[in-house]
Amino acid sequence: QGRGRCPRSYFRKNQRARSRFGAVSPGHYAGIAPRLLKHIDEGDFVLGDRAFCSYQVLTAVRMLQSSSNGQDWADLVYLDGGPGLLGFGVSFERRAVSGGGSGKMLFRAVELEVEDSSYREYLNALLRWRETGYQDYTFVVRSSQGMVSYEARYTVVGGEVTAMEKISSFPEFIDPPAELKIENLFAWVGSAIEQDAAKAKQAVKSSDTRAPKLRPLTPR
Repeated sequence: QGRGRCPRSYFRKNQRARSRFGAVSPGHYAGIAPRLLKHIDEGDFVLGDRAFCSYQVLTAVRMLQSSSNGQDWADLVYLDGGPGLLGFGVSFERRAVSGGGSGKMLFRAVELEVEDSSYREYLNALLRWRETGYQDYTFVVRSSQGMVSYEARYTVVGGEVTAMEKISSFPEFIDPPAELKIENLFAWVGSAIEQDAAKAKQAVKSSDTRAPKLRPLTPR
């Protein structure tokens, strides 16, 4: 057990693991946990060390966030784990970070209670858009809200709206927004998802107050 060496008991444990579960990379048991999943049934409770062999098979949901000041954090993308990936990771262009990733940026991973598939899809789409780095583009918006609708073409140059062409509207006196960019559309979608999540959370909270209270079991 000299300096910089592992104790012999560590290697004996590793050797036993190799003989029972097949080849395991030296010094790590990451290959064992996935092979034990077939022995776990629905309703079973499993305790695992997420910093060791069971890290890649835990079902915890994690979100990668970014910040320029360490106080205001923005959701960036869900972190995923799976076979072949030790831990949780993601790859993306630096410009995909809000603000273009210029200057010093801080990152952190937070654990979430539940996963929102709509929010995941939204963040992935936003990440892909930011990775393109497009600053010059033209797009058409068709909007319909009840009895009001419009269609307009917007031209963006250097990240700023330079022209808006009204194609049609009903009623005719309705004017589309003077300035609109793809980022504004993403902001609208993000706001709608956030409002729906808040409503769902409130509904769950209300239902919890009406749930019957269970009596603790007492030994006989």
